[in-house]
Amino acid sequence: RQPAGRLKRLTVAVLIDNLRVTGEDGAVTETPLAPEQLENITRLVKDAVGFDAARGDSVNVVNASFRGELKPEDILVDKIPLWERPLVRDIAKLLAGLIVLLVLVLSVMRPLVRGLLGSPRPAQQPKLAGPEPVALPAGQAGVPAPLDYEGQIAQARTLVTQDPARVAQVVKTWVGNDE
Repeated sequence: RQPAGRLKRLTVAVLIDNLRVTGEDGAVTETPLAPEQLENITRLVKDAVGFDAARGDSVNVVNASFRGELKPEDILVDKIPLWERPLVRDIAKLLAGLIVLLVLVLSVMRPLVRGLLGSPRPAQQPKLAGPEPVALPAGQAGVPAPLDYEGQIAQARTLVTQDPARVAQVVKTWVGNDE
């Protein structure tokens, strides 16, 4: 059994890019490293990682070009449809939330606030067109004189323009009673 923290074996691989040299004409040329340079780098890596040949460690230093010729088919094109992109989904969720909030405010909160802040309106008695009631002398009973036919028609027309819902309800009850 080995103590904790002890290595069985160490394997290290290092890849080094070619040297780039710019010529007088401005063209960039790549040249591989010389074998002496690779040996120096290998020795440096072995010292840095604590290389031990008795333990079975291995260090590989390789020189290769990092840049290759780019072909059009090698270039990755974002082929995710617009509606499946995370940013678009987040924006859509945000807009949907804002629309729901707007509908909620306009349909629920606005009438509620109006009802709470609005002052109650006093109920007004509809004024009927026609002749004004005549005050009776002190000795007569409080029954007004019946209106003539034209006065009744004028009074009905005024009532229809002022409160059509009530008139419609009266007509419905008349029709319902005739059956």
